[in-house]
Amino acid sequence: MTFARWGLDIIDPDSPDPSFPYWENLSWENADKYQPDFVLLDDRDLANSLKVAKAQPTWPSIKAVEAGAVVNWPAYWIHTYSDYAEQLDDLSDAIEKIDPSLT
Repeated sequence: MTFARWGLDIIDPDSPDPSFPYWENLSWENADKYQPDFVLLDDRDLANSLKVAKAQPTWPSIKAVEAGAVVNWPAYWIHTYSDYAEQLDDLSDAIEKIDPSLT
């Protein structure tokens, strides 16, 4: 909700997870169901996350991926306000480089 308040258009999932209504659990076979302007990639194990993603047939069919609009995001380790601010700055920089007319 914070990102939406800041002006980002957030994709509302068709079938939200009952516990976390802001996302939808998708299998790799359905990873291209939504076509976002950019993809946030979990950076807990970035090399492995990217390796797994690239091995999926649907990965290149996501327009943002094809355009190189994949942004690393710390999925769990942000513990301080300064770390969060730094990650938001990095995310803002990445978003400014993304083509808003991609999808």
